[in-house]
Amino acid sequence: MRRTRLVASLAVASAASASLLFAAPALADNSYPPTDCTSMGSTQTTDGSADSGTACGFDPGENVRADGASVPVFLGSTIASASGRATVHFTIPADFPAGLHHLIMTGQTSGHTVIQAFTVTAAGASAPASSSSSGSSLPFTGGNDVWQMTLAGVVLVGVGGSLLVVRRRRTHAAAV
Repeated sequence: MRRTRLVASLAVASAASASLLFAAPALADNSYPPTDCTSMGSTQTTDGSADSGTACGFDPGENVRADGASVPVFLGSTIASASGRATVHFTIPADFPAGLHHLIMTGQTSGHTVIQAFTVTAAGASAPASSSSSGSSLPFTGGNDVWQMTLAGVVLVGVGGSLLVVRRRRTHAAAV
């Protein structure tokens, strides 16, 4: 009876591991990190100058609103293309304070929001050191090692099952 349970447990674990092997190609389609079309015309600009911001992921034909954050100000709006890409052109207000700010692009129907960082300097002032912001709203924290992790899981299940079988045989041989 115990051997049947052991074999059944190993069969279920093996089937689960094998299903990960078949699912791995779908997970490893190189879509993560997502292809990012988010960009700013310039991440460092001066007050009173023209700039632009581009982002993807909006519904086709959706109205996209652009706002400045740190100091709330409406910067403009645009319509997303058929692929969901929106580019808004705007002018930084002349009285906009110097420092780090954010362009927030929000889809008016989908609610999809993209945040991009940019630095404003006073006209005639030297620009501060470049920001390390990539323009995306979230940092990349994942990995593309699906095959390695799946293989490691299969090996661990196999080693554990083998050790269990050896232990059972030794225990059974000692009892006889």
